[in-house]
Amino acid sequence: MTTPAGQSLKPLIAALLAGLWLALGTGCQSQPPLPRYPWQGETAVLTTLQSRARSVHTLTAAFRMSLRRKDGQWISLDGVLAARLPDYLHIQAWKFDQDVFDFTHRPDGTWLWVTPRSGASGSSAPALPPKLPKHAWGWLAGDLVPARDIQPSRIGPRRADGLVTVQAPLPHTEGWSLAWSIDTQTRTIRVCRIYDEHNHLAQTIQFQHYVTVKDVPLPTRIETRGRWDMSLRLHDLHLNEPLAKDAFQPRPGATTQP
Repeated sequence: MTTPAGQSLKPLIAALLAGLWLALGTGCQSQPPLPRYPWQGETAVLTTLQSRARSVHTLTAAFRMSLRRKDGQWISLDGVLAARLPDYLHIQAWKFDQDVFDFTHRPDGTWLWVTPRSGASGSSAPALPPKLPKHAWGWLAGDLVPARDIQPSRIGPRRADGLVTVQAPLPHTEGWSLAWSIDTQTRTIRVCRIYDEHNHLAQTIQFQHYVTVKDVPLPTRIETRGRWDMSLRLHDLHLNEPLAKDAFQPRPGATTQP
């Protein structure tokens, strides 16, 4: 589905998908400090991150999402999501008890429903950028960083502030790449930067307010700026629990996405 300006609605969902591996929070209740690791080299940092990524199988959560509208103002939505990683995702969002969109992604297809009352063609709609490269947003649903198959192209030296930069190509794209700033003491992602095929910065995603969930440090807040602006906060998280059989059933009336 596209707006009259020809812009795909997929990047709206891509903003959520880009944070999905990492945005698994439990709220703002008091939490113990994150575990700290001695410096054992860049490879040890990546190994820890990959192990954590593989430990997440299913999740459900409620969220509050704020998106920048075309007129520069912000619109806030509440919603819920369910995921079985890396291939299944269902997101529902509403405002004032009125459904706004319903998105389902599975290996056999992708479906999107948007209410006609959401103002998708007017100034109340979120600003939508040109769509991400083909396959990129679907990959982000389950394998954002650094996960199962990521192949770093460059690992920078550890800086004085304890951060290390890891660069890697974005799989299934032509020339797109990712760069992560990783806190080596807690082995957590702090910033993800996405570059387009011309090596221009397309998006910056910050991961904040980490808590420990089942021995895994995870952020509860994601801020993304660039071609689209979004703030995401999750709560009422349930991790690695069985999901209903119809958890990934597309909403009636949803249209298939190319």
